[in-house]
Amino acid sequence: MNTTPRGIQKLPSTPTTNDEANTLIAQAKTLRVSRRPERTRAELLDEIQCLQDDAYVSSRHAAAYVGASEHSLAQWRKRKYGPEFVKNNKFIRYQIKALKQFMGEQPNSEE
Repeated sequence: MNTTPRGIQKLPSTPTTNDEANTLIAQAKTLRVSRRPERTRAELLDEIQCLQDDAYVSSRHAAAYVGASEHSLAQWRKRKYGPEFVKNNKFIRYQIKALKQFMGEQPNSEE
């Protein structure tokens, strides 16, 4: 029985030379499962611009809104800093109203 997932090529086991190892690394890089292309900050902001203030958005959209990375938001959550969020099982959502409030509380860097 073949246990390799569909669309994934099984690579040979242990390489015996550096050239074989480099070849396997190159093959592995080309065999990555295709993912959705990363969206730019502008694209993420366009997706949420028409939402009401009481709508909830993902961490990715929230990070784009406040100009930080998703990793930064995660660190802020651990430190009890940043915009308010709601955690439901494994999902974390931010209300647009909370994002606007958080951004209003931040000092303006142009002053």
